[in-house]
Amino acid sequence: MRPTLLRVVVGVGLLVGLIAGVVATTSAAPDDPGQPTLFFPWVPNNDAIAGIAGIHGAITIQNLEVFPVTVTLSDAAGAELTSITLNPRASQTWTAE
Repeated sequence: MRPTLLRVVVGVGLLVGLIAGVVATTSAAPDDPGQPTLFFPWVPNNDAIAGIAGIHGAITIQNLEVFPVTVTLSDAAGAELTSITLNPRASQTWTAE
């Protein structure tokens, strides 16, 4: 009788854990994932860093999603520099020039 009771208790415990896991992961997804904006505070363009002159920079944006995303680059004043649509798993590099 004892092994049967133990199996029932373990089975019920596993079932409750499975249900709790499904409910917890479903409710953990945010309704609003936040603003889809990424800021680069500074990208060097022929600047001097630590006494070394002529440093140039670049940024690379990679789309890790399975659907296309639109990428818009703007300067510090908010003026649009360029805008493209990145295909799924694609990337694009822009220099600071």
